[in-house]
Amino acid sequence: MENYFEYKGIVEGFYGREWSHGERKDIISFMGKKGYNLYIYAPKTDPFHRLRWKDPYPCGYDKEFAELINLAAKNHVEFSAAVSPGLSLIYSHDEDLEKLFEKYTFFSNLGVKKFSLFFDDIPLSLNHMADKEKYSSLAHAQSDFSNRLYDMLLKKDQDAKLIICPTLYHGTDPVQYHTLLGECLDLRIDIMWTGEDVCSQKLLTENTKKISHAFRRKVLYWDNFPVNDSLMCGELHIGPYESREKDLYLYSKGIVLNPMNQAYASMLVMADAINYMNFPDSYDPVKSKELSLKELYPDAYNGLLTLVHFNLKSPLHPQGFEKIKELALAFESEYSLRPVQAVEKYTILIEEHIQNLTSLEKTDEKLWKDILPWVEELSAKLRIMLETFELIKLSSDIQCEFPSKTDIQKAEEKVFYLERKISESIGFQTFSGGIDFLGFCLKYLLQAKSLLKLTQY
Repeated sequence: MENYFEYKGIVEGFYGREWSHGERKDIISFMGKKGYNLYIYAPKTDPFHRLRWKDPYPCGYDKEFAELINLAAKNHVEFSAAVSPGLSLIYSHDEDLEKLFEKYTFFSNLGVKKFSLFFDDIPLSLNHMADKEKYSSLAHAQSDFSNRLYDMLLKKDQDAKLIICPTLYHGTDPVQYHTLLGECLDLRIDIMWTGEDVCSQKLLTENTKKISHAFRRKVLYWDNFPVNDSLMCGELHIGPYESREKDLYLYSKGIVLNPMNQAYASMLVMADAINYMNFPDSYDPVKSKELSLKELYPDAYNGLLTLVHFNLKSPLHPQGFEKIKELALAFESEYSLRPVQAVEKYTILIEEHIQNLTSLEKTDEKLWKDILPWVEELSAKLRIMLETFELIKLSSDIQCEFPSKTDIQKAEEKVFYLERKISESIGFQTFSGGIDFLGFCLKYLLQAKSLLKLTQY
């Protein structure tokens, strides 16, 4: 198999809940099985990664790190320790350089050979007077600091490697900062890039070519998918891994995914992405998704595919794919021709969706725990859709000159039930299936209420 990308990995660099030690072990084992080779440890919730980067890890941390590092080695995965010194770093101060070297030495003594240094999410200007007096730009300061750090790492271990994330890590075209960084930074140091945006819908070869030329080396993509932190925390990004151009590898050294807060749900995407990394020329995102689900969870395939279809909204799929909207439109089309048959058909279909989703509980407890909030929300929405179909049928029963009291009572009870359930649905903190179902349900709910009003005259 041709090795298109040197690096195929993940970076644990999301905001939100921190993965447990057990989750990290399971992720690393999964990476080994799938052929990933790089794990970058950079959790935002670890205070010693950013806020307290100068402080050494307390006693006891070495045991957990050693376990992860050794497990990674057994699975042919390189463990890279990242530090994000943020605003407090003074590039010109040897004391800060020594502090950072001490932090990396802690990991080096445990067997780590690849280190990561993140300059992301800070201003594009020098903050400290000592740096302003010594350097003409942020790029000069960061490259000088990184080069000196790398020299120290090499003196300790000649096999040491360094990866940096620049401050300006995305964009459509290179700017002076990128050019200066490329000129001044040791060519043996890798540079990360997220594409045209922080979370790029597409990774384009042309953009990759331009930034790699400016950096004077192939970029390492920090692909912010399937990450669901910040404003995306209500979304479950488990859709196909797509819109990464097939010849990206010509100008990219590799790809590291930024997974979700949900470690086991992230595996559903990792299983697809590795297929792209291994075979970009022939990769089909839809087929890859289907095949990976069948391989991972053959007994829960239908349920998981249903969940995927209703949770496509993400940076890769900004418009989403509102399966509920599709169901509603299809129902309305059929109902206009065959009212009773349409209600029966779509009632059966939705009941199948609900059953497929709940069957997941028996297949994988860890995955089930990750996806449960979205399953519960989607099940509730599908149930509301089902009841709306029933209300449409009941509305047709009272849409006559002399409706029976029994039919009126049934319609009233259904209206009351739907009003309560739609109100409850607003309380979900997840975003499964979108909001188009609300428009569909409210449309027929209001129609039913109008018909019931007529029966009172």
